[in-house]
Amino acid sequence: MQAKLEPVHVDSRPLGWNAASAQGAGRRSAWLASAMLDSERLEAVATEKLLYDGFEGMCVLLVGFSHADLCDTRQKLRSIGATATATASVAALRQREDVSDMRHGFTHAFVNLDAFESVDDAVDALIAFRSNAPELIVVAFSEAISGDDFGKERARICDATLRLPISAPRLRNGLVTAEMNHADTH
Repeated sequence: MQAKLEPVHVDSRPLGWNAASAQGAGRRSAWLASAMLDSERLEAVATEKLLYDGFEGMCVLLVGFSHADLCDTRQKLRSIGATATATASVAALRQREDVSDMRHGFTHAFVNLDAFESVDDAVDALIAFRSNAPELIVVAFSEAISGDDFGKERARICDATLRLPISAPRLRNGLVTAEMNHADTH
């Protein structure tokens, strides 16, 4: 005679489990997840506020930008809290006597590398500019580069390089990195 198989109920819950404690643990998990999300949201808002306020007193000299790039860059600067900008030509950047006059009052210089006849001309002009105005944070811009570059290997000419056209978040990140790079190298 063969043994008769009987169904057996298997409970995957641990010994001592009860519905009330499981419900309490579920509520705690949900509350912790909600608190974590709120914490991340508040941290993002605080970071955004610090970044925005950090650019409030920024005074930028824009060198060599086309009309379209100039308008776009000024709009992006306003969107992150910068209020003062001025423009200059590439020729003004090359003239040493103008550099000493230009640097007063400016905190940043944005230089469009595409306005120069060659990369060598741009590098020479920026090296001379940096030697005359080492306190300025210099950010280079170009359509010809493949992407943003925040490395310190270009410290002799600039603190960061950004690809045109620019977005407000990329500009903000580039400026934060440029300020950190400038503080590290000067």
